[in-house]
Amino acid sequence: VGQNVGAGLSDRIRKGNRFCVVGGSLLIFGLAMLMLINGETILGIFTTDVEVIALGISIMKVTFPFYFLCVMVECFSSNLRGHGQAMVPMIVTVICYCGIRLLVLFYVMGQDASVSDVAITYPISWGIAALRMFAATYVKKPGKKL
Repeated sequence: VGQNVGAGLSDRIRKGNRFCVVGGSLLIFGLAMLMLINGETILGIFTTDVEVIALGISIMKVTFPFYFLCVMVECFSSNLRGHGQAMVPMIVTVICYCGIRLLVLFYVMGQDASVSDVAITYPISWGIAALRMFAATYVKKPGKKL
């Protein structure tokens, strides 16, 4: 992105972003499906404890369908950094991945929480971060170069 910004090739930036978001999402979807289908076998490499494997599968079922949001966060934040805006991705990441995730976790733990309830805090924070990164990347403000 940074090189294309310097060269004034904004069309290449848009194409690159599209390729990264779509390609990354498709790749992560395929890997997530592979992991979900073979989850017990893969987790069995690390433990033989049936309860631990069951908990791992529960977490995978909740989080893996939403990993494409991580791809979006990384693509949009990289775009912003390539435009010389490193503070925005850092602030959004800290607020969403630490602050919002902790707030949701405190709420969830106040309920009768299961491991799946705790795991949902990850996709929630990823989704909010993805929306904020998208807005920072594509919602233009007067005088803002992007």
